[in-house]
Amino acid sequence: MHRFLIIIEKGTENYGAYSPDLPGCVAVGDTLEEVEKNMREAIIMHIQGMIEDHEPIPIPQSTAEYMEIPIPDSAASSLISQHLSKQRQRIAQHLRGKIKCWWWRSLPPPPAFYLKFPHTRCL
Repeated sequence: MHRFLIIIEKGTENYGAYSPDLPGCVAVGDTLEEVEKNMREAIIMHIQGMIEDHEPIPIPQSTAEYMEIPIPDSAASSLISQHLSKQRQRIAQHLRGKIKCWWWRSLPPPPAFYLKFPHTRCL
């Protein structure tokens, strides 16, 4: 019996999996359970095809390991909050401009005396 490492990655709408020791052997699924089931079937079919083509079955050599890297909470959260704060400011400024333009365009033309005073408007 061989044990093959599979890598499962979450996509935007589903999961994808592949095995580094079996190039071209991939699978997808809507859930983790489904992608694991589909990958097991894909590996079995892949190996059956290799046997039929008289190709050697590769000996699994890939391994995986998680590494814990310490990141100070204050530094990470400070950078994230600074980035979000700047992003919120840009979005708010953009929206204020859009709303102001929309509001200005939705009004009837201003009276002539209004145009004598300095103001900002969207063209």
